[in-house]
Amino acid sequence: MLCKSGKRNEDQQEEVEKYQRGSKPTAFIEQEEIDYFKKMAVELISEFEKEWNAGSFKEFQAFTTSMGVRIETCKEVLHYAAGHDQLHFGYCLLSGELFYINH
Repeated sequence: MLCKSGKRNEDQQEEVEKYQRGSKPTAFIEQEEIDYFKKMAVELISEFEKEWNAGSFKEFQAFTTSMGVRIETCKEVLHYAAGHDQLHFGYCLLSGELFYINH
């Protein structure tokens, strides 16, 4: 949502490119990087909430997802992202179960 509202942090561009659609693992992910993303997940929620409550997301560039869903507003992004992230979470849980079953 940050990139579609003109608020993307350019310092995070490398992280976006490393994990965006079509990317492939190039190296083992160290615990330090995992810890960083856990920390950012919590911090960014708080930061987003403050900006949302301050009305910082008035401008928004509408887009269509790769699944053909048209997103017109920041509020729609929140609804879409919640479901999207739950899919990723479910895949992670299943992957973990399959790993432990097979090893």
